[in-house]
Amino acid sequence: MVNHKRILIAVDGSSHSLDAVNYVAFQCRGLKTRVNLLYVFPMASDELICQINMDGELKRSIQEKYYEFNRQCERMAQDSIDQAKDILVELGMAPEYVSGVPRMWQLGIARDILKEARKGYDAVVVGRRGISRIEAFLMGSVSAKVVQGSHKTPVWVVGKKPASDAGSPRMLLAVDASENSRKAVEYSADFAAGNGAEVTLCHVVRRLMAGPATPAMEMAGEEIEKELQETMKEKIQVMFDTYRNILETAGVAPDKIATVCRTGSYSRAAEILDIARTGDFDTVVLGRRGISAVREFFMGRVTSKVLNGADDLSVWIVP
Repeated sequence: MVNHKRILIAVDGSSHSLDAVNYVAFQCRGLKTRVNLLYVFPMASDELICQINMDGELKRSIQEKYYEFNRQCERMAQDSIDQAKDILVELGMAPEYVSGVPRMWQLGIARDILKEARKGYDAVVVGRRGISRIEAFLMGSVSAKVVQGSHKTPVWVVGKKPASDAGSPRMLLAVDASENSRKAVEYSADFAAGNGAEVTLCHVVRRLMAGPATPAMEMAGEEIEKELQETMKEKIQVMFDTYRNILETAGVAPDKIATVCRTGSYSRAAEILDIARTGDFDTVVLGRRGISAVREFFMGRVTSKVLNGADDLSVWIVP
């Protein structure tokens, strides 16, 4: 098992980012983890000063206020980083493994976070703020842009009710037979082995007919579905056994691994969210499977639908 993890947490002083900090401390218990806290703060533009013709005294006065405003932004950013550091240390993380400095934005807040995330991190962590079908994807929140733009680094989107420090983490791995799912299981295995998480492998099979149908069509469809389910049963079990072996090889205790398969579903995303909530899971893990600003979020595949609906859960998106 790989013990050292590098985690980037985007903070901004909000309750959402503090939730993310607490969540990382909870998920990384038992793992040797280095955390970098990144606060990208905007600077007031000096264009206004340059483009308006002012006399010398007025210009000096405005410039001083401009510089003081920027210094204040930097102090607030540093205070937020210090607060996050204190939380991580208080929850058991070694002080020498926690770092972070305020950074003035260069490309834009989301793009600066993504630029840093490409430097070999195991995860970039953001608060859920703004992740919704309307506010995020149409208006463009920082969190949504990080999700959309992170094609190589896994993203942890922390929900409104992150796990407390009591008990073990409970992870729901939504899987299928794809290479993306295998990568998500392999990625999750090290964390689960290190933090003692209870892991459930979840597979959902959609109904043959997703829309309304006549009774005769329903009957014919049910017969085909029954035959398909019998045919798939063995293959699904082989898939579960393969992923179970990956988890056990990484060090996850066999008695902490469970499986659940639901068939005849109208919506795979809805089923995954229902299993996560009724099973009291704190984290849902999915492969990225083609998430992009255009094709995924507007065509509505499983991963994006789960992300949109998981207000109270944390979601890991693994590329």
